[in-house]
Amino acid sequence: MIVIHIIAESKTIADKISDYLIENRLILKPFIIDNNLECIIIGRTKALLFEKINQEIKDLNFKTPPIIYSMPVLHMDWDEVSKLQTALEQV
Repeated sequence: MIVIHIIAESKTIADKISDYLIENRLILKPFIIDNNLECIIIGRTKALLFEKINQEIKDLNFKTPPIIYSMPVLHMDWDEVSKLQTALEQV
């Protein structure tokens, strides 16, 4: 499990990315933080989906590509892990 961070140049782009990733079952319950300069999407996903998410976002062809990175989740309630495994795309 990882927490993925996607930094976009605007709220509109962040919303578009977030909606796309939810529709395609690549991220679960993301939230967006907007500081009026950039927006960051923070969400939980499977580590094995990182490369697919990265490529899918590149394929959306934004003028300024978002910055994407992740951090490992070391401890998580097992019920939450089970929800993530069921809700996200199977790999």
